[in-house]
Amino acid sequence: MVDAAYRIPGTSMAYIWSGTNYIKVNFTPGKVDSVLRDTASIRSTWKSLNKAGFGTVDAVVPVPDTESSIYVFSGAKYLRLKLDLNTWEDTLEYGEPSLIVSSWKSLKKVGFDRVDAAMVVPGSKKNIYFFRGLEWVDVSVDDTIISQGTIAESWPSLVQAGFDTVDAILPNNDDTYYFFSGDQFARIKMPKDEDTLVSKPESISSRNTLKHWV
Repeated sequence: MVDAAYRIPGTSMAYIWSGTNYIKVNFTPGKVDSVLRDTASIRSTWKSLNKAGFGTVDAVVPVPDTESSIYVFSGAKYLRLKLDLNTWEDTLEYGEPSLIVSSWKSLKKVGFDRVDAAMVVPGSKKNIYFFRGLEWVDVSVDDTIISQGTIAESWPSLVQAGFDTVDAILPNNDDTYYFFSGDQFARIKMPKDEDTLVSKPESISSRNTLKHWV
């Protein structure tokens, strides 16, 4: 199972998290997958996550309108870190991790004390889609709820793929996204707010880079 994913901006490279481990891979449409860094424990490599006590990662999403700052969610807490794209060093940007419901009043209001997956809203510089269980919410960085609903009523591509929950989302460089759910993933096209299923779901184990992560 894939718990979280993060695309290094403008590249084919991605970090994928599962359980207490992570891997760095080339993982992009139309190219052969390859491992760039073998599986390693999160706490042994990610200094900021180890310092914060994050042994697992539930969701990762870029901070909108930034180049290398990311939000990382683990259990009931989250933090903001900066990833140096030259050295790959990670550093905490705002000290200690915080409770999600303390810092995100919008998520507390909709009952999201934890986050399963998240993505920057396509075409937006300030909005994030958060997923939790069967539901989703669109939240702006100023902590305002824009819209919300269930996956079943709002995401036809995910319904078509047979996904009623979302575990992780990996953006590509062509207006498409890989959505992971359970032991499968599907490619979804989202140039803006409309979502279309590009390719039918595949087993995560069908990819050599992720075949042990099911």
